[in-house]
Amino acid sequence: MDQKTLSELQEILFWQQLNKQLIGLKAQGKDIQESRHKHLQDFSFGNRLFSKITGASLLDEVPLSLVTDFSKECFVQFKLDSWNSCLMQLIPNTVALDVEQALADAFVAAEKYDKNSHPGNKEGYEDDDEELYEFIEQYLGAREEQGRDIADIITRLHQLKTESIERIMEISDYKSFLSRRENQLFLDLSKYAGRKETLAAYFEGFCVQADSVVSDVIQTPFTVYLEGLLANKRNENNLKPSIKEFVDHEIATVEKEYQLMADFRSRARNKKYQSDVYEIAICSLYPFFFLEDPFPAV
Repeated sequence: MDQKTLSELQEILFWQQLNKQLIGLKAQGKDIQESRHKHLQDFSFGNRLFSKITGASLLDEVPLSLVTDFSKECFVQFKLDSWNSCLMQLIPNTVALDVEQALADAFVAAEKYDKNSHPGNKEGYEDDDEELYEFIEQYLGAREEQGRDIADIITRLHQLKTESIERIMEISDYKSFLSRRENQLFLDLSKYAGRKETLAAYFEGFCVQADSVVSDVIQTPFTVYLEGLLANKRNENNLKPSIKEFVDHEIATVEKEYQLMADFRSRARNKKYQSDVYEIAICSLYPFFFLEDPFPAV
Protein backbone atom coordinates (compact mmCIF):
# COMPACT_ATOMS: atom_id res chain seq x y z
CA MET A 1 0.00 0.00 0.00
CA ASP A 2 2.86 2.36 0.85
CA GLN A 3 4.54 1.48 -2.45
CA LYS A 4 1.34 2.23 -4.36
CA THR A 5 0.99 5.56 -2.59
CA LEU A 6 4.62 6.45 -3.38
CA SER A 7 4.15 5.56 -7.05
CA GLU A 8 1.04 7.71 -7.31
CA LEU A 9 2.77 10.59 -5.54
CA GLN A 10 5.68 10.43 -7.97
CA GLU A 11 3.33 10.58 -10.95
CA ILE A 12 1.49 13.58 -9.47
CA LEU A 13 4.66 15.50 -8.58
CA PHE A 14 6.19 14.88 -12.01
CA TRP A 15 3.05 16.07 -13.79
CA GLN A 16 2.95 19.16 -11.56
CA GLN A 17 6.50 20.09 -12.56
CA LEU A 18 5.71 19.71 -16.26
CA ASN A 19 2.57 21.77 -15.74
CA LYS A 20 4.62 24.51 -14.08
CA GLN A 21 6.65 24.73 -17.27
CA LEU A 22 3.41 25.33 -19.19
CA ILE A 23 2.49 28.09 -16.76
CA GLY A 24 5.94 29.58 -17.33
CA LEU A 25 5.41 29.53 -21.10
CA LYS A 26 2.09 31.29 -20.64
CA ALA A 27 3.80 33.96 -18.57
CA GLN A 28 6.17 34.47 -21.50
CA GLY A 29 3.24 35.21 -23.78
CA LYS A 30 2.62 31.77 -25.28
CA ASP A 31 -0.99 30.84 -26.03
CA ILE A 32 -1.51 28.17 -23.39
CA GLN A 33 -5.20 27.44 -23.06
CA GLU A 34 -6.79 25.48 -20.22
CA SER A 35 -7.36 22.51 -22.53
CA ARG A 36 -3.60 22.13 -22.90
CA HIS A 37 -3.16 21.66 -19.17
CA LYS A 38 -5.85 18.98 -19.27
CA HIS A 39 -4.25 17.23 -22.23
CA LEU A 40 -0.88 17.12 -20.47
CA GLN A 41 -2.50 15.77 -17.31
CA ASP A 42 -4.37 13.05 -19.20
CA PHE A 43 -1.26 12.04 -21.14
CA SER A 44 0.91 11.95 -18.01
CA PHE A 45 -1.45 9.95 -15.83
CA GLY A 46 -2.83 7.79 -18.63
CA ASN A 47 0.65 6.60 -19.56
CA ARG A 48 2.15 6.66 -16.05
CA LEU A 49 4.75 8.94 -17.55
CA PHE A 50 7.09 9.12 -14.56
CA SER A 51 7.31 5.34 -14.25
CA LYS A 52 7.73 4.84 -17.98
CA ILE A 53 10.55 7.36 -18.28
CA THR A 54 12.45 6.40 -15.13
CA GLY A 55 12.08 2.72 -16.05
CA ALA A 56 14.12 3.21 -19.23
CA SER A 57 17.42 2.16 -17.63
CA LEU A 58 19.36 2.55 -20.89
CA LEU A 59 18.71 6.30 -20.72
CA ASP A 60 19.70 6.98 -17.11
CA GLU A 61 22.14 9.72 -18.15
CA VAL A 62 20.36 10.85 -21.32
CA PRO A 63 18.45 14.18 -21.05
CA LEU A 64 14.91 14.03 -22.40
CA SER A 65 12.25 16.43 -23.61
CA LEU A 66 8.54 16.02 -24.31
CA VAL A 67 7.53 17.49 -27.67
CA THR A 68 3.80 18.11 -27.91
CA ASP A 69 1.14 20.14 -29.69
CA PHE A 70 -1.41 19.14 -27.01
CA SER A 71 -3.53 17.51 -29.66
CA LYS A 72 -2.26 14.84 -32.05
CA GLU A 73 1.45 14.82 -31.22
CA CYS A 74 3.05 14.07 -27.88
CA PHE A 75 6.32 12.15 -27.87
CA VAL A 76 9.53 11.81 -25.88
CA GLN A 77 12.67 13.03 -27.61
CA PHE A 78 16.30 13.79 -26.94
CA LYS A 79 16.81 17.08 -25.14
CA LEU A 80 19.06 19.18 -27.37
CA ASP A 81 18.03 22.79 -27.93
CA SER A 82 18.97 22.89 -31.61
CA TRP A 83 17.25 19.55 -32.31
CA ASN A 84 14.11 20.49 -30.38
CA SER A 85 13.95 23.85 -32.18
CA CYS A 86 14.21 22.01 -35.47
CA LEU A 87 11.31 19.71 -34.54
CA MET A 88 9.18 22.61 -33.33
CA GLN A 89 9.72 24.33 -36.66
CA LEU A 90 8.78 21.19 -38.58
CA ILE A 91 5.71 20.36 -36.47
CA PRO A 92 3.41 23.39 -36.08
CA ASN A 93 2.24 24.65 -32.68
CA THR A 94 4.53 22.41 -30.66
CA VAL A 95 6.53 23.10 -27.52
CA ALA A 96 9.35 21.12 -25.96
CA LEU A 97 8.98 20.55 -22.22
CA ASP A 98 12.13 19.82 -20.23
CA VAL A 99 11.66 16.31 -18.84
CA GLU A 100 15.07 16.34 -17.18
CA GLN A 101 14.30 19.46 -15.19
CA ALA A 102 10.83 18.19 -14.30
CA LEU A 103 12.31 14.95 -12.96
CA ALA A 104 14.86 16.81 -10.86
CA ASP A 105 12.20 19.16 -9.46
CA ALA A 106 9.85 16.23 -8.77
CA PHE A 107 12.53 14.42 -6.76
CA VAL A 108 13.20 17.58 -4.73
CA ALA A 109 9.48 18.00 -4.10
CA ALA A 110 9.17 14.35 -3.05
CA GLU A 111 12.03 14.75 -0.59
CA LYS A 112 10.42 17.82 0.94
CA TYR A 113 7.09 16.01 1.14
CA ASP A 114 8.69 13.07 2.91
CA LYS A 115 10.42 15.30 5.49
CA ASN A 116 7.26 17.29 6.14
CA SER A 117 5.09 14.19 6.41
CA HIS A 118 7.51 12.21 8.58
CA PRO A 119 9.40 14.78 10.68
CA GLY A 120 10.54 12.13 13.12
CA ASN A 121 12.36 10.12 10.48
CA LYS A 122 16.12 10.13 10.60
CA GLU A 123 18.21 10.23 7.49
CA GLY A 124 18.33 6.78 6.00
CA TYR A 125 21.80 5.29 6.02
CA GLU A 126 23.52 3.97 2.97
CA ASP A 127 24.94 0.49 3.04
CA ASP A 128 28.68 1.01 2.93
CA ASP A 129 29.44 -1.56 0.26
CA GLU A 130 33.05 -0.63 -0.52
CA GLU A 131 33.65 -3.67 -2.70
CA LEU A 132 30.69 -2.81 -4.92
CA TYR A 133 31.70 0.84 -5.17
CA GLU A 134 35.27 -0.07 -6.09
CA PHE A 135 34.09 -2.26 -8.96
CA ILE A 136 31.60 0.35 -10.15
CA GLU A 137 34.40 2.92 -10.20
CA GLN A 138 36.61 0.53 -12.19
CA TYR A 139 33.80 -0.24 -14.62
CA LEU A 140 32.78 3.41 -15.17
CA GLY A 141 36.44 4.30 -15.67
CA ALA A 142 36.67 1.65 -18.40
CA ARG A 143 33.53 2.98 -20.10
CA GLU A 144 34.86 6.53 -20.04
CA GLU A 145 38.29 5.50 -21.29
CA GLN A 146 36.76 3.65 -24.23
CA GLY A 147 34.25 6.38 -25.10
CA ARG A 148 31.16 4.42 -24.07
CA ASP A 149 29.28 7.45 -22.73
CA ILE A 150 25.89 6.80 -24.27
CA ALA A 151 24.65 10.35 -23.63
CA ASP A 152 27.68 11.80 -25.42
CA ILE A 153 27.23 9.44 -28.38
CA ILE A 154 23.53 10.29 -28.72
CA THR A 155 24.36 14.02 -28.44
CA ARG A 156 26.95 13.87 -31.23
CA LEU A 157 24.60 11.93 -33.51
CA HIS A 158 21.71 14.33 -32.93
CA GLN A 159 23.98 17.31 -33.57
CA LEU A 160 24.88 15.79 -36.95
CA LYS A 161 21.21 15.03 -37.63
CA THR A 162 20.17 18.58 -36.74
CA GLU A 163 22.78 20.12 -39.03
CA SER A 164 21.75 17.89 -41.93
CA ILE A 165 18.03 18.60 -41.55
CA GLU A 166 18.62 22.34 -41.11
CA ARG A 167 20.56 22.42 -44.36
CA ILE A 168 17.62 20.80 -46.15
CA MET A 169 15.20 23.20 -44.46
CA GLU A 170 17.05 26.04 -46.12
CA ILE A 171 15.19 24.94 -49.24
CA SER A 172 12.41 27.54 -49.39
CA ASP A 173 9.53 25.10 -49.87
CA TYR A 174 10.68 22.36 -47.48
CA LYS A 175 7.22 22.32 -45.87
CA SER A 176 5.77 20.89 -49.06
CA PHE A 177 8.14 17.91 -48.67
CA LEU A 178 6.90 16.98 -45.19
CA SER A 179 5.10 13.65 -45.08
CA ARG A 180 3.87 11.15 -42.52
CA ARG A 181 3.52 7.42 -42.75
CA GLU A 182 2.03 5.75 -39.70
CA ASN A 183 4.09 7.24 -36.85
CA GLN A 184 7.06 8.34 -38.96
CA LEU A 185 7.76 11.95 -39.96
CA PHE A 186 9.96 12.29 -43.05
CA LEU A 187 10.88 14.50 -45.99
CA ASP A 188 9.72 13.23 -49.36
CA LEU A 189 12.06 14.76 -51.96
CA SER A 190 10.79 12.69 -54.89
CA LYS A 191 9.31 15.76 -56.62
CA TYR A 192 12.18 18.09 -55.79
CA ALA A 193 14.46 18.94 -58.72
CA GLY A 194 17.60 18.81 -56.56
CA ARG A 195 16.73 15.52 -54.89
CA LYS A 196 19.85 13.61 -55.98
CA GLU A 197 22.24 16.28 -54.78
CA THR A 198 20.31 16.72 -51.52
CA LEU A 199 20.25 13.01 -50.82
CA ALA A 200 23.99 12.72 -51.57
CA ALA A 201 24.73 15.64 -49.23
CA TYR A 202 22.62 14.02 -46.51
CA PHE A 203 24.48 10.76 -46.88
CA GLU A 204 27.90 12.41 -46.69
CA GLY A 205 26.99 14.94 -44.02
CA PHE A 206 25.06 12.68 -41.70
CA CYS A 207 25.23 8.97 -42.53
CA VAL A 208 28.97 8.75 -43.14
CA GLN A 209 29.92 10.86 -40.13
CA ALA A 210 27.42 9.10 -37.87
CA ASP A 211 28.82 5.76 -39.01
CA SER A 212 32.28 6.94 -37.96
CA VAL A 213 31.06 8.03 -34.51
CA VAL A 214 29.43 4.67 -33.80
CA SER A 215 32.15 2.53 -35.38
CA ASP A 216 34.76 4.07 -33.10
CA VAL A 217 32.74 2.89 -30.11
CA ILE A 218 31.77 -0.66 -31.09
CA GLN A 219 35.11 -1.72 -32.45
CA THR A 220 35.90 -5.32 -31.46
CA PRO A 221 38.81 -4.77 -28.99
CA PHE A 222 36.72 -2.42 -26.88
CA THR A 223 33.60 -4.58 -26.91
CA VAL A 224 35.56 -7.66 -25.89
CA TYR A 225 37.31 -5.77 -23.09
CA LEU A 226 34.18 -4.27 -21.56
CA GLU A 227 32.11 -7.44 -21.77
CA GLY A 228 35.09 -9.43 -20.51
CA LEU A 229 35.44 -7.16 -17.48
CA LEU A 230 31.83 -7.82 -16.54
CA ALA A 231 31.87 -11.54 -17.38
CA ASN A 232 35.05 -12.17 -15.38
CA LYS A 233 33.59 -10.42 -12.37
CA ARG A 234 30.35 -12.42 -12.62
CA ASN A 235 32.34 -15.69 -12.73
CA GLU A 236 34.21 -14.97 -9.51
CA ASN A 237 33.57 -17.35 -6.63
CA ASN A 238 31.47 -16.14 -3.69
CA LEU A 239 30.44 -12.99 -5.51
CA LYS A 240 28.41 -10.64 -3.34
CA PRO A 241 24.73 -10.42 -4.34
CA SER A 242 24.96 -6.62 -4.72
CA ILE A 243 27.82 -6.93 -7.21
CA LYS A 244 26.12 -9.75 -9.11
CA GLU A 245 22.97 -7.66 -9.45
CA PHE A 246 24.98 -4.72 -10.78
CA VAL A 247 26.98 -6.90 -13.19
CA ASP A 248 23.88 -8.64 -14.56
CA HIS A 249 22.22 -5.28 -15.14
CA GLU A 250 25.25 -3.84 -16.93
CA ILE A 251 25.77 -6.91 -19.12
CA ALA A 252 22.20 -6.56 -20.37
CA THR A 253 22.76 -2.82 -20.87
CA VAL A 254 26.01 -3.28 -22.80
CA GLU A 255 24.44 -5.90 -25.04
CA LYS A 256 21.46 -3.62 -25.72
CA GLU A 257 23.69 -0.65 -26.45
CA TYR A 258 25.82 -2.67 -28.84
CA GLN A 259 22.81 -4.00 -30.72
CA LEU A 260 21.25 -0.54 -31.05
CA MET A 261 24.49 0.97 -32.33
CA ALA A 262 25.10 -1.91 -34.73
CA ASP A 263 21.56 -1.58 -36.11
CA PHE A 264 21.97 2.18 -36.44
CA ARG A 265 25.28 1.80 -38.27
CA SER A 266 23.72 -0.72 -40.64
CA ARG A 267 20.88 1.69 -41.48
CA ALA A 268 23.32 4.56 -42.01
CA ARG A 269 25.47 2.48 -44.37
CA ASN A 270 22.50 1.07 -46.28
CA LYS A 271 21.29 4.58 -47.09
CA LYS A 272 24.00 4.72 -49.74
CA TYR A 273 22.33 1.88 -51.62
CA GLN A 274 18.88 3.50 -51.52
CA SER A 275 19.73 6.15 -54.09
CA ASP A 276 16.33 5.75 -55.73
CA VAL A 277 14.41 6.31 -52.47
CA TYR A 278 14.21 10.05 -52.00
CA GLU A 279 12.99 10.00 -48.43
CA ILE A 280 14.81 11.31 -45.39
CA ALA A 281 13.45 10.23 -42.03
CA ILE A 282 13.20 12.88 -39.34
CA CYS A 283 11.87 11.04 -36.29
CA SER A 284 9.23 8.70 -34.96
CA LEU A 285 6.06 10.33 -33.63
CA TYR A 286 5.21 7.31 -31.50
CA PRO A 287 5.09 8.63 -27.90
CA PHE A 288 7.77 6.38 -26.41
CA PHE A 289 9.76 5.10 -29.37
CA PHE A 290 12.80 7.09 -28.24
CA LEU A 291 12.94 5.20 -24.94
CA GLU A 292 13.49 1.97 -26.89
CA ASP A 293 15.79 3.35 -29.59
CA PRO A 294 17.43 6.71 -28.79
CA PHE A 295 19.46 6.93 -31.99
CA PRO A 296 18.40 9.32 -34.77
CA ALA A 297 16.22 8.09 -37.60
CA VAL A 298 18.10 7.56 -40.86
